[in-house]
Amino acid sequence: MKLHSWVRRATFILMLTTACSLHAGGSLPFREDVAYAIERSPFAKTLSPLEFHPVATGERIGKGYPKLSGGPLGPYECFARMPGKESQPGVYDFRVVVSTKVTFFDEEGNETTAEDKAASKTELATGVEMVALSEGDRKIGDKDAEAVLLSEVIGGIENEVVENEIFYLNGKALRSGMKAMEVEAALKPAKIVRGKAEMQEATGDVIEMWEIESLDLSLAFVVDPEKKLKTLANISAGPGSKIETSRGIRIGSPESRVTAAYQDLINQRDSTPGETLIIGNMYLGLFVHIQKGKVASLYLGMGAE
Repeated sequence: MKLHSWVRRATFILMLTTACSLHAGGSLPFREDVAYAIERSPFAKTLSPLEFHPVATGERIGKGYPKLSGGPLGPYECFARMPGKESQPGVYDFRVVVSTKVTFFDEEGNETTAEDKAASKTELATGVEMVALSEGDRKIGDKDAEAVLLSEVIGGIENEVVENEIFYLNGKALRSGMKAMEVEAALKPAKIVRGKAEMQEATGDVIEMWEIESLDLSLAFVVDPEKKLKTLANISAGPGSKIETSRGIRIGSPESRVTAAYQDLINQRDSTPGETLIIGNMYLGLFVHIQKGKVASLYLGMGAE
């Protein structure tokens, strides 16, 4: 479909708990609105035998539609495979792209083209492109599929931001990639409340959360059960945090100072002045949340869109 000005040109991730077979009246891949778009289309029968990977990419509705802003929108892209005894974990046969046509409705259920009145939408699949993967590309792995789908979105400058950015706390450094013991040493003598390590079914990663209330910090670690390693992935600093970034930004810093400090790295496409400044992109980088013209919170790592 042709994307208009109200569609924000940025991909997002649809995370699902399980890979699902597509068949009428049963569980469907993607979200309900995407599944409905396929189910109503001439392509439902063609796609019905396929088993889809639980990660998909798509577009995002922009702020021109205030009641629907941030919602998912086609085209959608996902990996799929033919189910059966021969199917191997992490091996997929096709890359599937589903194009859609969207129709908006007001709160009374009437079709509308008025942006401020649109309260719901439906999508109809208007085209499906299936590309057979080569033998080498088929073995993408369940955990690696997200990275493959987003290879053009996550990479380059975004990786550099996360790898190079340092949060300073009382002269001690916190950065992505640190091991748990290193983080503990940097946080002493603050009390750490450790959460239970839990597997994220959509990605297969085991995540353990640490909360440091006295410092207003939340930390997310990726756990490797076999090697018994915990690696710091995400750092979240709340309004009471004394964290300072590598370029001198802290809670309470004016937005103008952030813009000046990170002018070479700010993602103008994904940022929303007055709300969120993104250094990197929507899925990987430094996220600076703004309230009343000042920094209200900081987040470093993978975005949770």
